[in-house]
Amino acid sequence: MNKKVVAKEYLVFISSLAFGILFIPLIICKFLSGIWEDFFDFYDELYKGNFFVWLIAFAPYFIIQIGRASVWSIKQLKKP
Repeated sequence: MNKKVVAKEYLVFISSLAFGILFIPLIICKFLSGIWEDFFDFYDELYKGNFFVWLIAFAPYFIIQIGRASVWSIKQLKKP
């Protein structure tokens, strides 16, 4: 693999994980206030290792990867 490709993938991973850890809790607490009473409950559950909460934190990365895989597969199907 090329160093540039690895650096790009690492940047996508880190930025989407940062988005998932920093901004997803704000969105959840704002619109779905019944799930966690306090903003810091998300981080408390994250620290405890709750699988569902880690899945939420990684959700932006998973969504990006599913989108990229879908675009790649559509391009491969269109090739003659």
